[in-house]
Amino acid sequence: YSYCNFEKSYRIYIVNNVTFCRDVGAYYDDKDIQFAANPFYFFSSLTLLCPSLVTTLLLGAATDYWSIKIPLIIPYIGCILGTINYVLSVVFHSYFSLISTTGKQLVTVIREFYRVLTKSRPFRLILALNLLAFGVEMLIFSGLSDIQYSYLRYKLQWGDKKYGWFSGLSYGITTAAVLFLYPVLRMKWMSDGMLATLGLFFKMISLFMFAFVQNEAMAYSIAGVVMFNRFVSTGFRAFISSLIDMQEQGKIFSVISLLEGITTLVATSIYNNLYPKTLTFFPGLLYLISAALLLVPLSIVSTSDFVVRSRRPEVSEGILNSRNDVIDEVSDSN
Repeated sequence: YSYCNFEKSYRIYIVNNVTFCRDVGAYYDDKDIQFAANPFYFFSSLTLLCPSLVTTLLLGAATDYWSIKIPLIIPYIGCILGTINYVLSVVFHSYFSLISTTGKQLVTVIREFYRVLTKSRPFRLILALNLLAFGVEMLIFSGLSDIQYSYLRYKLQWGDKKYGWFSGLSYGITTAAVLFLYPVLRMKWMSDGMLATLGLFFKMISLFMFAFVQNEAMAYSIAGVVMFNRFVSTGFRAFISSLIDMQEQGKIFSVISLLEGITTLVATSIYNNLYPKTLTFFPGLLYLISAALLLVPLSIVSTSDFVVRSRRPEVSEGILNSRNDVIDEVSDSN
């Protein structure tokens, strides 16, 4: 997606600059393309995310009322169509917008989600704080994802091929860690909240390294540190789900998806507009600021996990074992 935006910005720019087009080396360092690509990324994300906020709410409600299979398949179909659209939009300079709503039905769904968040329950404050903390983390993740391609392109003169190798390696390592290492740590020694804290700690280290990256060797060394990054999302989702009744799991995950859409919208507005302005003095500034901001979710989830485990030691079994220990124990005590 980032490459598509760069390609389109580049095509528009070279129409009136043939000399620049012939100088391949200048392509990576030219700040005009950096300034053009990131705002373009922002408006593109704005157009794509607004309709997704509506569909997220509807899919969450469908999960609770009907079979889970269809709501799971629909996003994949959308991803395929969206990818095709990205490819076509690079070649054909056209813009598509799809905005839809369902009126009364949409208002009903939103009201139900509001009831989930305001319902009297054990650890309601902890639930709200962790949704806030997860939102901060998702905002940082989305924002840095928007600028990472252009950042490494500017710092290391990477093209789409080198960036693809780096992204593939990072994705493979994080996927392997969350598939194999996370379950082992979860079953033997650590809770979901502790694993989320571990992921946040190593993510802060990786962002600090990104801010001062100077060469390819240093960049690839970061790939080993980011192996715990996906512990954050997995840990937060599992911890939050353990605080919710089983019949409300679909709604709370839709709330998280809606939160993800909103934070992505805010993140693309902030990062894509601020990043070009940092090129003149310190391109890695946003990475340092993001690392500092991660102290907020790290503090919240670590404290929440301690409080919950001190009152309900087995709290985080939750959805993984098809039951919710917090709710079960409270019900038994009554």
